[in-house]
Amino acid sequence: MKIIETLVPFSKKKGLSIKFQLQSIHDDLIQLSYEIIGDSPLFHSSNSKEKRQRELWMETCFELFLKSKDGHYLEFNFTHDGRWNCYEFASYRSDLLEAKIQGPVAFYWNGERSFDTKINLSPYNLDDFDFFNATAVLSYDYNQEFLALDHPQERPDFHDGSCFKEL
Repeated sequence: MKIIETLVPFSKKKGLSIKFQLQSIHDDLIQLSYEIIGDSPLFHSSNSKEKRQRELWMETCFELFLKSKDGHYLEFNFTHDGRWNCYEFASYRSDLLEAKIQGPVAFYWNGERSFDTKINLSPYNLDDFDFFNATAVLSYDYNQEFLALDHPQERPDFHDGSCFKEL
């Protein structure tokens, strides 16, 4: 399975988007790609090691949500310098729990505007999920841009089920 989508800014800023790709490599291994298109800051890799860290959404962060029909979902957060986390929710914005997954296998920073990551979902498989939402928070010049597949509400809400698409 390969999915290609475009993330659009909540602010409706012209000329800014992110090309997102999700590809299933194996039942429990996926590859994600985020490419910033248009008027945006340039990011540089700091060659840091992958490390789990909380509250990455407070700065530039790329995200993936995977949700099952029963409402259970995972939220993955990644930074361009190798920091990451994954949270598990029983339902919409329920208690924030760190998911017990293996996490990223590798990060590949491809210049100033794109990166790829491979994620081991174990103990989950991609088949355990029915919907996804790809999002990003770009922080620069004391501003934040919120990008997602869709923004149906008056405020950005990446957890909102109406933003998700079928896998």
